[in-house]
Amino acid sequence: MTPRTWFALAILGAACAAQADTLTLEPAADATLFQPSGSNPETADSQGPHLFVGRIAQGLRRRALLRFDLTALPPGAIIDDARLELSVSRTISGSVVVNLHRITTPWREGSANGGTPGGQGTTPGSNDPTWSLSAAPATPWTTLGGDLAGTASGDFTLDGETRYTIPASTAMLADLASWQGNDAANFGWALVSDETQTPPTAKRLESAEATDPATRPLLVIDYHLAPRTPIPALGMLATLLLALGVWSATRWTASRR
Repeated sequence: MTPRTWFALAILGAACAAQADTLTLEPAADATLFQPSGSNPETADSQGPHLFVGRIAQGLRRRALLRFDLTALPPGAIIDDARLELSVSRTISGSVVVNLHRITTPWREGSANGGTPGGQGTTPGSNDPTWSLSAAPATPWTTLGGDLAGTASGDFTLDGETRYTIPASTAMLADLASWQGNDAANFGWALVSDETQTPPTAKRLESAEATDPATRPLLVIDYHLAPRTPIPALGMLATLLLALGVWSATRWTASRR
């Protein structure tokens, strides 16, 4: 193949190449749902530095809520892959399986701050989600513990105090693609432990308000943009470049005779 042909093919490849990039997001909202004990008042934590998932020694459940704002993706972005990053900062158990369920009802991040250690939450403020409410003081979940899709979008295992990287499953990528096209339906995911495991299984995670930014939850999305050159123009360019390659090859062959 002649140098001109290689050059033509290189131009065509550059014109067709997609633009790959990565977007890293901290949660736009996060909170913990605390199952109350008996007739005790409900508690909440939207602004504290920690999230909780699993069951404490008494068997009461904790579930973490995470929502990421996908409007930061450029128009026309095509999601190739994604991963969720979480940091466990305290544990009272061995390994626990955590399921990631799509939340199906809007919820709000309120003002309650459970502080540290934070495992019991604090008095709910305006808009805080609780075990029975998607937004305090008077907007209930349909189901206690949050309105969640019945089938988990993914699952992973948490164990010791370290940073975890959870690759996105096919269902998680489908969730992201659906939210990308319809932000009004993006209510995020709930982290729900395998609640059949014998307690205690509770894990403390760092939240978007954690003091150390390196420990905060992250959603990392790999995506690409479609080629900027319109498809009809690419077809014309390919035809012209192919003709140039054939012409160059013919001239080169003739010059060798």
